[in-house]
Amino acid sequence: MEDYKHSTDVILLREKFPWMGEHSGYDILCQYIKNIGQVNVRDVLVARNNNFLKRRTHFILSWCSSRINKLPYYDCNSMLAEVDVLFTLLLHSVHLVHIMYLEMDYGILAHLKKRLSAQIIGTSHQPPGWWRMAHRNPNVVSSLSALIVVSTAQKRFFEGYLPGRVYFIRHGVDINFFEPAAPDGNDVSANEPHCIFCGHWLRDIQKLAIVIDKVLEKNRCIIFDLIVPQDRINDTHFYRIAHYEQIRWHSDISDATLRDLYQQATLLFLPLIDCTANNALLEASACGLPIITTSVGGVSDYTDISFAEYYSLEDIDGMRDAILNLADDTTEQQKRKRAARNYALENLDWRRIALETFELYKALQEKNKCEV
Repeated sequence: MEDYKHSTDVILLREKFPWMGEHSGYDILCQYIKNIGQVNVRDVLVARNNNFLKRRTHFILSWCSSRINKLPYYDCNSMLAEVDVLFTLLLHSVHLVHIMYLEMDYGILAHLKKRLSAQIIGTSHQPPGWWRMAHRNPNVVSSLSALIVVSTAQKRFFEGYLPGRVYFIRHGVDINFFEPAAPDGNDVSANEPHCIFCGHWLRDIQKLAIVIDKVLEKNRCIIFDLIVPQDRINDTHFYRIAHYEQIRWHSDISDATLRDLYQQATLLFLPLIDCTANNALLEASACGLPIITTSVGGVSDYTDISFAEYYSLEDIDGMRDAILNLADDTTEQQKRKRAARNYALENLDWRRIALETFELYKALQEKNKCEV
């Protein structure tokens, strides 16, 4: 990476989730930021394991955290991590705090922002609909120095609370890990069409099941690989299609197995209710997969028409026909595969995302110097 002659001290308040592997998730950005020259990074990692807390202590901390922030994901572990950040700010000269998952870890700092010399920025990952439903006071973001959003729909929403300080910076993907299969590797899509579906959050499982029904009425040779967490698989719509021998279920798989499934697939079929950045979209495009999805949320921020088709959730026949047509057209498959991979290389490389984020750090630091 380019070595900037500019010193920035930043605390990264981080989250690592058990359902994301080493090559997925927003936390990967932290390592790329550390690799930028002249950035001094201090880590604070939220420890979501309460075993070290005695039961009574945990109860007291949970009660306190519930009074600090009304977000459903904010808990005593979030609060303890913020206390760690405060101690770090007291002991060291730090220019900036970046809360990597704002929805989960912004409580104490919001109340103390005016007393802190460091600037606080956060990254929001949930769509506007989630904020309207889950957060009693979205205006909490107005206390931030800046807000990073990962979709343009979020930017429009949050500009009402933080005008002029909302920045759209894409989520990234590990393009060196998620990549197309080698010519003599795992790509078997030319022999047997495979549709891959991945995830559960904000997916339209009902529409997925209906479209699978309609596709298999026309073509019984298409395989559907459904990657679904084990604790989410007990869904009535999943059960309704479980009798098909063309359905293959995958849960609790490794990063390498996930990549292999992408590489073996003909296309990604992902009907969504809403989204901001979606790891399945990013990982599939990096692996060179054509995409058939719904035109909601941040989908258009991470795909384009060179490799993706967009449908409304009501257009069941359109999604069915798109899958059937693409499954039979190997020439179009290859064209879209190349376009998907090129799009990921040009837009979704974590190195690019890290540099854009660092540019924001520098701009905030310069602005703070001018105001002092």
